[in-house]
This record gives sequence, C-alpha cells and structure tokens, in this order.
Amino acid sequence: MKITEFLAGLMEHRRDARKAEEGLLAAVETAAALVDPKIRWVSDYRRKLTPAVARTLEYADELIAKIPGPVDAHPERWDHDPVLRAVFSSPEELLLTFNSCPDVPEPLAAPADPRRYALLTMTRQERSVFGVQLEGDIVRRDVARTAVNFVDLRLVAPAAMEAETREHLRGRALAVLCATAMDRILALRSRAQELGEQRELLQIKLKIRESGRNGLSVLMCGSKACDAEMVRAQSALADITREIAATKAELGGPAECLEHVRRILAHPEEYLRVEPLRLRLSPLGFKVAAESTEPAAELELCEFKVREGLHRAAVFVHFTHRRTPA
Repeated sequence: MKITEFLAGLMEHRRDARKAEEGLLAAVETAAALVDPKIRWVSDYRRKLTPAVARTLEYADELIAKIPGPVDAHPERWDHDPVLRAVFSSPEELLLTFNSCPDVPEPLAAPADPRRYALLTMTRQERSVFGVQLEGDIVRRDVARTAVNFVDLRLVAPAAMEAETREHLRGRALAVLCATAMDRILALRSRAQELGEQRELLQIKLKIRESGRNGLSVLMCGSKACDAEMVRAQSALADITREIAATKAELGGPAECLEHVRRILAHPEEYLRVEPLRLRLSPLGFKVAAESTEPAAELELCEFKVREGLHRAAVFVHFTHRRTPA
C-alpha cells in the first residue's frame, strides 16, 4: 500500500470517528432536552449520561437490524406479495396510503429518485369468526376461524435513502426511552402532589377535631370514640408524611432526574423490544396452522413492544413518491 493511500485511509477513519463522537454528544443533549433541561445543571452530566445513551443507540441498531424488508410497495405487486395483500385491502388503498406521505427533501449528494424508504407500522387485530375452510377438495362452512386485520397504518421516518430512514429510527428509539423516563418522573411528581393534598385535608380535619373535642363532638360520639378516631387520623397522617418523604427523596432534583434517565437508557432492553412476527394467512385473511394443507401465504413482519403495553407490527418498505404540486 502506498503511503498516500495509507494516510488517506487514516484521515477518513479519523473523520468517521469524529463524526460518530459528535453524533453521540448531540444525542446526549437531545436526551437531556427531552426529559428535563435542568439535567444540564448537574456537574459533568455529559460524562454521566454518555455511556447510557451510547448503549441505547447500539441497542437501537440491533433492533433495526431485525426489521424485515424493504418490501416493494407498488400497486402492481399487490396480487403477488402476501404482505401487501394482508395489509392493504386493494391496490387503490395501497396507492392512497403512500400518496399521502409528505414530501421528502432530495439528498444533496444523489440524483433525484422517485423511490422513497420508510417504516410502515400498523396495529394487528385478531378476532374469532365463522368462515369457510378448504381441506383438500372439500369446502367446510361455518368453521371457527381467526381473522387477521391490520389497521391504523402509518409511515414512519420516510426518507430518500434507506440509511436516512434507519438513522431517523435510532433517534425515535432514544425518544421513546426518554419519554418512558419522563413519564416516571411526572408520575412521581403527581403522586407527591396528591399526597400533599391528602395531608393538608387530614391536618384540617385534625385541627377541627382538636378544637371541638370538649364541645358538641363529645356529646355526639363520646370522648373515647373521638379519641380513637383522632389516633387513627394521626396515624394516617404520619403514614402519608413518610410516603411524601420517600417520594420526594426518589424524585429529588436534577441529579436524581439524571439518574432516572441514565438507568433506563442503560437498560433499553427492559423497555423496548422487537420480536419477529410470522403468520400463515389464507387468501381471505384467516390464520392457517403450519400443519394444514389449506392454501396460505407466509408473512414475515416484526412487532415493536413497549413496556407500557403498546404493540405495533412493522416492516420496511420502499415506494414511488409523487411530489405534490408547489
């Protein structure tokens, strides 16, 4: 290898490393801004958050690599592609879905190309119905079947190049996990506020009881009964006060907020997963068992699963993009 080629390769490697480092630092700032900008008040917050953000981005790459596709989403392929037939009711619906995609800016370093890339996500619905079933040459009617439908179709991260779509999805994964951390922090704040209101009400009731323990209240319930009720109220007040202290200690300030975010981003696999979704569907959209001889098509999709219970089926697609008139 010539010395000039070696030096050129070394310089390119350094440029790539510097670009990756700049991207990671930008992701750290994005995470801080998404959850709570006060995180930046914490001394050395970048050093503390960077390894966790790097782990999330690495995990996002692992998840994206599991997504099948891209499927050629062209209306003329609707009759031939089992994924298109299962997801879209007709070529017209397919065309309408992709024509509604917003304009995507052309890449600066590539020629104009009508083909675009995106992640197609949808909600899978399954319901029990009675339908027909073909067994050899025999058609059986009113057979209990499972019908599969895909609804709420969405195009995520459309771009002119596949690499851009994948890069956008890395950012989406980071945003989802930051939202999870933010939800936890907001839940703690809401709980602390709720407990504070409960404590205030109990304090008012105790004050009223205390001021009237030698008055009409004694005639109404007896001194012993009133004393027992006050003891119970004081015990409840003490329990609430302890829970408020524990909640506020967990919530804390910017440093504790940073730690909430760091824990979630350091263990993204606990909150976000991508699992393969393989289905055998009949031409009418019924599930078909692997051992059945009924005509069926194999579908290869994946399913995003968020810890809070959100499930979305997904597949990469590429499609023809028609620019809207200016």
